[in-house]
Amino acid sequence: MIRNKVVVGILPTFPHSETDPYGDTASFVQMYSDKVKECGGIPIGILEKDASFYTSICDAYIWPGGSKVHREFFLILQDAIQNKKPILGICLGAQAISIFFNLLEDKKKYPDLSLEEIYQKMKEENPYLKEAENVSIHSHIVTKEKESILNAMHEITIQKNSLLYQIYQTEKMNVVSLHTITIAHASADLMISAKSSDGVIEAIEYQDFILGVQFHPEILPDLQIFEWLLETACRKYLLLVNKKEKVQKQDFLIVHYDSTIAESLGQSDMELNTKEAWLSLQAFLQSHGFIVDVNSAYRSSQVQQEIWDFYLNKYNDDYVQKYVAKPGFSEHETGLAIDVSVKVNEKWMDEETDQTAEFFTFLAQNAWQFGFIIRYPKGKEEVTGYSYEPWHIRYVGSSKIAKKIMENHLTLEEYLERKF
Repeated sequence: MIRNKVVVGILPTFPHSETDPYGDTASFVQMYSDKVKECGGIPIGILEKDASFYTSICDAYIWPGGSKVHREFFLILQDAIQNKKPILGICLGAQAISIFFNLLEDKKKYPDLSLEEIYQKMKEENPYLKEAENVSIHSHIVTKEKESILNAMHEITIQKNSLLYQIYQTEKMNVVSLHTITIAHASADLMISAKSSDGVIEAIEYQDFILGVQFHPEILPDLQIFEWLLETACRKYLLLVNKKEKVQKQDFLIVHYDSTIAESLGQSDMELNTKEAWLSLQAFLQSHGFIVDVNSAYRSSQVQQEIWDFYLNKYNDDYVQKYVAKPGFSEHETGLAIDVSVKVNEKWMDEETDQTAEFFTFLAQNAWQFGFIIRYPKGKEEVTGYSYEPWHIRYVGSSKIAKKIMENHLTLEEYLERKF
């Protein structure tokens, strides 16, 4: 992530010239990056066929339409599968996803051959792609004019148990297609989630993070499929931990943050992107006259056990159940949660009082801009299982998601239930 925004790598096409050095370029369609920006992400172009440099920066990918499947880009599919990064293939991109999974399937038959050798072999024996039989349905000249788009539309049927259905919430949908080549057959590892009336495969998917569509969603005004891409890229930050959901092993990088008021060494440490977001939030709050710091952030299970035992000895069980998580069930063990304190009249305070009410109201109204939510809001005790804690903020990886949660007065539990 960059500045707590999802980075989406967009693959290019490559106009090539043997004679003109300035004609040998990477070409991009602006509509793809516009959709990413509308959804609050950062689009970057992958400028060369060796995509290895970009895999370390990208949180998600778009493989758009074009005239040729550059098999060098299969590297991003390998990265997506290995690291569960979402990828949206559009038109040629969907065909590329299908080819890749067919190659993986055929690799089992020919273990001694490379993917490239298998591709060349199967290209002749059992082609992965084929010519569309009814070009009039699928290939139109489309401009940005509404009439042109309407003329290019045709209906597809979506499987109800599919990811595509979750995104669009419909079994029938009108789409725009611009292709003469179609997917001949899909690997058994892929789900065929949509078809047109003439049987053309219109969508394929792998688990819940790789989606290929034969149609062109970028030409239409809606954003659902692009919002899915960015939200899925934030999924690890939407990790649910509560009284029922235990902390799962994650690959979060915990880094040091030097708090002046944290209760003990290490309790101000936090996940890397959470820290970057916190530093920006802290600077923003201080620019509005609030002096703030971290009272507690990351806690090991051992530290959480010590806190649990301390409060259990000091207070009754009812109090502890309302405010303290059992070890293994605390958000603090992820590094994504922060307890904030504000300095009032030279005194650090971490609870809402008459003196701190203005600050906690301001925090609740503005934390979303930096990807944070108030994790245990007032009036949601039955949902979260905890009493109102205005000081406890939680990083969710995206300011757009945080804003949606804040504006709709949701908890993380409620957002995850009604995400699509």
